[in-house]
Amino acid sequence: KNASEADAKEFEAIQKAQGLDEGILFDGFFKRLDNVRRAAMVGQLATASRNLFSQIGRVGMDVLEQTIDWSIGSAVRPIFRTSSLAKKPANPLQALKGFLNIFRQLDPDYFTRVKKEVDDILQFYPVEYDRFFLRYSSDVVNRTGKKFDLLSPVESGVHLLNIFNRTQEFLTRRAVFQATLDALIRSKKSFYNGRTLNELVNDPNLIKTISKKDIAIAIDHALEMTYASQPQSKIAKHFVGLINQFPFLATLALPFPRFLINSLRFQYQFSPLSFIPMVTRLMTKPGQTVSKIATGDFSRFSKAVIGTTMLAGAIQSRLQPNATEKWNEWRVGDRTIDILPYNPLAAYLFVGDLIARIYKGTFRGLNFKEISKVFAGTRAGTGVYIV
Repeated sequence: KNASEADAKEFEAIQKAQGLDEGILFDGFFKRLDNVRRAAMVGQLATASRNLFSQIGRVGMDVLEQTIDWSIGSAVRPIFRTSSLAKKPANPLQALKGFLNIFRQLDPDYFTRVKKEVDDILQFYPVEYDRFFLRYSSDVVNRTGKKFDLLSPVESGVHLLNIFNRTQEFLTRRAVFQATLDALIRSKKSFYNGRTLNELVNDPNLIKTISKKDIAIAIDHALEMTYASQPQSKIAKHFVGLINQFPFLATLALPFPRFLINSLRFQYQFSPLSFIPMVTRLMTKPGQTVSKIATGDFSRFSKAVIGTTMLAGAIQSRLQPNATEKWNEWRVGDRTIDILPYNPLAAYLFVGDLIARIYKGTFRGLNFKEISKVFAGTRAGTGVYIV
């Protein structure tokens, strides 16, 4: 994509904010070769299937989260007499539509339509386009289309190898992006004159009026659903940048640092642990807590409720008399399925099994290799699968 000087500077600023500048991303033989290695590690069809399952689960949880947000918001807004000021408004119907559109894109005609619409929206913002499509599998950089050299054929080869992995990931991203952007547009009736995303996209003049800020918010949410968003804290940003600075050294131990940060953030937010700062803030700063409630921001609470409910269900399943011996096995009829590769379910079953064993008095200690598999997103200690 051809970008203006202003766009190029903005893109550089985004990269540096992520702890990754242009040199880290593209330059250097060993960094590019390491990127080829990472791409080869996730190029299997089985990996694509597992990643798709993981992302479907994540988007499904987002539908639940927005449903709870909307329900609480509907009850609270009349009390505070204010509309929701949340950056991304809760819209469970649009979120559900995005979830279903993942599957609708299996129809080639619908897939082509969605792809064209997303490309049409992003054509005016090359920086956002690159941010949306630059990476897949969280950490693998798409370097095709750059200046040809000796590594280019190898990079093109692993790019082709990952056709199924890239396809499933961008199916999810496009569906979430459109649903989120439509929700934002519908929530700003005065700005968009009560129109919908579909009406704006199908008018060559109106499509240009879609706010860049709204597009950026929708992209952020789509990246979050595929565990590819930029780290939030300075420590996390520097951690990802530091790992990527040392190809074949640090990346051998942690080949997918961006995924690791996103996965751990998800596990924390969707767990009972996230209640702790909320309760602490309510006790120490009640005024700020009430002000935040008044703005309609209930996402942290919703995530904590969903995660706690899932953990409770996992504990209950492990306490059943007919529970399998191994925590990662799930019996469906006469078949036994290995749950380990399928996050986010795996983490809840793992922790649920630990709590159940402590309750039953059969706890034998922690297995740190198992912990690494579940929470670091690796399998068999190799990092072959990011999910």
